[in-house]
Amino acid sequence: MDALSHRVKVFVFQQSGGDVQYLILRHVPKHETLWGPVEGPILPSENLELAACRRVRDQLGLERPVSLVDLNMPERWTLPQENVVEWTFGYRVERGIELRRVSREVSDYRWDEFEPAFRAMELQGNRDAILRLHLLVTSAR
Repeated sequence: MDALSHRVKVFVFQQSGGDVQYLILRHVPKHETLWGPVEGPILPSENLELAACRRVRDQLGLERPVSLVDLNMPERWTLPQENVVEWTFGYRVERGIELRRVSREVSDYRWDEFEPAFRAMELQGNRDAILRLHLLVTSAR
């Protein structure tokens, strides 16, 4: 029987009026070194929102979002002997926030407007998620 694991991926963004910037990361080479969001496992004691906030705190040192947006688009994929369900969130931070405690798990990061961030995403699931987030936050103005 295959194991089932749950993970979060979290797109950190800042917004001022119609101007939205997304924080994209490269993780230390393990499996791949693609640009993407904060990501990681959900602990057995956590709900989805707590896991999203913990991963951002662990990887970037940010304590609290201005708002947390559930993108309502779980993605399921299969690895050898493991089924994975990934839950995706947007994590809004104050405009101009400085990252002071970036984890050693992160090899590089940058703030981008939507178009360059979207183009930097090589995985289709990440492209779908950042597009959905962008449409949600820009239509809410």
